[in-house]
Amino acid sequence: MLAITASACSGSGTAQEPVAAGRSGGPVCPLTGTPVPRDGDSGRPAVAVKVENSPEARPQSGLDAADLVYEEPVEGGLSWLIAVFQCSDPPLVGPVRNAHPSDTAILAGHGSALFAHAGAAASGAVGAVNSLHQVDALRSGEAFQRLDGRSPPHNLYASMPKLRALAKDGGPPRPWATFRLPGSSKPSASPSAGVTPSPPTGTSAQFTLGPASVRWTWDSRAEAYERHQGTALFTDPDGRPITVSNVVFLWVKVTETDTRDAAGGRTPVLTLTGQGDALVLDGGMEHSGRWIRRSVADPPSLVDRKGHPMTLAPGHSWIVFLPVDTPVFVR
Repeated sequence: MLAITASACSGSGTAQEPVAAGRSGGPVCPLTGTPVPRDGDSGRPAVAVKVENSPEARPQSGLDAADLVYEEPVEGGLSWLIAVFQCSDPPLVGPVRNAHPSDTAILAGHGSALFAHAGAAASGAVGAVNSLHQVDALRSGEAFQRLDGRSPPHNLYASMPKLRALAKDGGPPRPWATFRLPGSSKPSASPSAGVTPSPPTGTSAQFTLGPASVRWTWDSRAEAYERHQGTALFTDPDGRPITVSNVVFLWVKVTETDTRDAAGGRTPVLTLTGQGDALVLDGGMEHSGRWIRRSVADPPSLVDRKGHPMTLAPGHSWIVFLPVDTPVFVR
């Protein structure tokens, strides 16, 4: 078992611009590097939704269709999610909850996008970013609905068709990573990237954030990672496991503000520029590297310890922001 922690540091750094590699003659989805599905549109803007991840919110709807999910620490030691959709949309996403101060900085690197949430953790807590069209359920609720069977505030859901109708401006999102060609499943397929994968023993990774213990496990038959939170498998409402091709851990500085939630927990703010340590789980293997982000207008770049770009498997990804003193145990 390998325990990995990190200490973030600031600096300009250098890295190549992230790109999505595609198969010859066919377009790919910019956030997954996979061929565009028959009903997909690789040229439309991304739609991001803030999704609650407390026990009362699970199982959530729509996460299985997300091109990319960001997981960030919030008040009380919990972690909430930002699900990003571009090539394919589910009918409903939720439960939708309030935005946090770091959300717009997380999303700004993708360029134009729509960001749906249910207000802010505090007045003025979410900064305005010109490239983001924010849709607040507390002010413009036409795209949102309350579902029976759940108690407020865990029953607010977004209609993706209605959100998509609002996302008319802007082009496709900027890629956040360099994806290998579809069909090139092994990291060694890109030797120029300088990636030296560990032996294929890193089949699971576990970390604890506040009261939650999270474990990602590689399923070799499905060729994807499954998530457990506590002792429960992370699933959609129909009981199907939520799976991804890549799990990326980014260690960042987390500062608690004077703003508090209703329970008295301090609202954290993430330092998302500069550089810090990174760990990528891909194909049942682990890859240690660094993230570099010059400004919030840029997506983070992933490089190995020699500064070469790290390539990821085509498919859905889950990015976890962790405080620098949080260890990840890889088995």
